[in-house]
Amino acid sequence: MTLHDYLEAENQKARDYMEAHPGSWVGTTTSDEKHWNENGVYTVEDYKRYILVCTISDCFKDRNGFRPRHIDFNSMSIPELQKFLKEI
Repeated sequence: MTLHDYLEAENQKARDYMEAHPGSWVGTTTSDEKHWNENGVYTVEDYKRYILVCTISDCFKDRNGFRPRHIDFNSMSIPELQKFLKEI
């Protein structure tokens, strides 16, 4: 599945949920591959990693008051990133 197709499918799930649950709100994301490519995201795996790292950064900042710029996320596997997020 291409990145574009994956993002469109996720956005459709969000729209379907909102239609089934009036008054609810679920965010969607751009499926413009040019946007994602400019951020180093080319595949679905890249996207999942990107979102995971962003989530870790936000949660870390909420907990510690600063972003974890001292951590080399690129050297971490997705399971390692998931474990790190759970520890935050």
